[in-house]
Amino acid sequence: MPPNPKLYQNWLNAKTVDNLKSPIVCAKNAINKYMDPRHQKRINIIQNLFAYDFSQKTDTLPFPDCKTTLAVISKLEPIDKYINQYTDKYGRDKMAKTDLAILRLSVYELLYDKQNPDKVVVNEAIELAKDMAGEQAYAFINAILGKIIELKSKNEKPDQSGK
Repeated sequence: MPPNPKLYQNWLNAKTVDNLKSPIVCAKNAINKYMDPRHQKRINIIQNLFAYDFSQKTDTLPFPDCKTTLAVISKLEPIDKYINQYTDKYGRDKMAKTDLAILRLSVYELLYDKQNPDKVVVNEAIELAKDMAGEQAYAFINAILGKIIELKSKNEKPDQSGK
């Protein structure tokens, strides 16, 4: 059910072709219109990180005014060391770019941003993975973030070998 009862009523009324093309379009538009701005900001950052992974340039990002993206990019080397430590046989190069973007943002939020509790960061990463990444990506991301939180709680640094 959409977050607002009035929107739900509009969705029910939109079953005719006169109002919208389909009730599914109405529901998606209603939910997207009232999406949490923090969630939308994370989606924009992931899109920026995904684009950066291909071009390695900040001037070609889809959302160039996002300061958090630039902060994540400035910390990519230590973030990638944490990620590489727990991507056993795959490594960063074989990982799906969307998964990598979600992981990079989440690791940045866990280790450097620290505005949200760890559980919130992991939950948001899982939701983003379910929406944007492969079918089982959320489990993969959850496992890696769990290991990074465990390492963080022990105040340890990642293995410096970098795999």
